[in-house]
Amino acid sequence: METGVGRAGYVRRSESDWRTLIEEWAQSGQNQAAFCASRGIALSTLGNWRRKLKAGPAASSGAPHQATGFIELTAPRAPDKESPAWGVELSLGEGTVLRLRRAHAHGR
Repeated sequence: METGVGRAGYVRRSESDWRTLIEEWAQSGQNQAAFCASRGIALSTLGNWRRKLKAGPAASSGAPHQATGFIELTAPRAPDKESPAWGVELSLGEGTVLRLRRAHAHGR
């Protein structure tokens, strides 16, 4: 079940490993604290994985809830005195938005 060992005492487990551990806990009859203590697992880590797996595949993989991909963006033409203002807004998720704006060239 152990996918890899990192720093001392730290075991890296796959999503499949966590699914198995959560099933074992559910069938063990132990409370979470006792199960974690017997397996050397942090109680908070078990709780985090239970929430991730309960939320569904998108949450456990870290993928956004919508389809992802690449789109081609072309730069605006070279600025000149007649260039209009432009703006680009990019939503990065979790409420983070990147906004780029170019004011009218007249303000230069």
